Amino acid sequence: MKKILDQLEKKQFVLLSIILAMACDGVLLGYLYLKFSNRKFFDLAIDQIKASDPQVAQALAPEYVEQLFMLMINTLILMLLLVAVFHVIIFIFYSKEKSFAISYLKLYSYLAIPGFILFTLANMSSPLWAITFCLGAIVYVFQVKGIKHHLSE
Repeated sequence: MKKILDQLEKKQFVLLSIILAMACDGVLLGYLYLKFSNRKFFDLAIDQIKASDPQVAQALAPEYVEQLFMLMINTLILMLLLVAVFHVIIFIFYSKEKSFAISYLKLYSYLAIPGFILFTLANMSSPLWAITFCLGAIVYVFQVKGIKHHLSE
């Protein structure tokens, strides 16, 4: 990895790290959307709530449950979009080598490495997701090492 970083100029590294981090963001946000927008999981949770309290079961009409699901989906989409927009703003400042953006991405990368490793382990039954998250962990290791190599003062 050091050999690759030595061959990259600072601007090339910054551009490459932005592209790779955006790809990892896309994977993570897409995965979160797929997991949390699962209607079967939502229905299972509603069924458990209904089973725990008969009054709640009477109050949760099918139309109301559908509205709750749509509210949850819309909230999920809004949250994921806000994260994406925030990261795009960070990437813009990072491309200008602003210290707060560099610090944010360094910290984010340090936290993403174990997170992506855990996602890899949790998705071993789905090889595509496992490989994708494993590659994401490698990307964040590259990002941390590259920031230290090219952007540390």
